[in-house]
Amino acid sequence: ELMTSLGLKQDLVGKLLILWLALLGVLVVGAIDASSIVLTSIKASAAADKAAMRGATVFHLEDTRREAFDAAIQQLSEDMPAAKLTPEHFVIDPPSGAVTVTVTAKAPALIVGRLSFLKHFTKITQTSTQKPPS
Repeated sequence: ELMTSLGLKQDLVGKLLILWLALLGVLVVGAIDASSIVLTSIKASAAADKAAMRGATVFHLEDTRREAFDAAIQQLSEDMPAAKLTPEHFVIDPPSGAVTVTVTAKAPALIVGRLSFLKHFTKITQTSTQKPPS
């Protein structure tokens, strides 16, 4: 009876250890995904700032939307090749020369991107408005 009791306790300790290790694994993967999402958001914000500034500068010098948009796209592709900027998300305020861009990017994620109810967290959208240099 003593051996049976010890065996049951060992089984319980083993199962608890496996449960704790599984929980730790989930937490680690969650932390990695959260870090990836935050870093992608920061990178997309910086890329949007630079693309808007480049577009505003070119618009100030050339006064054409097409060249300003092309310059913003080129800057974005240098800073964050996987990010997207569409013509609908590139807006110029002609009186001030300010350019507003809205950049979208997808954060790489181990688990969050594969779960439909969490997938929206991996879609990063950043908007920036910049005026041309004086």
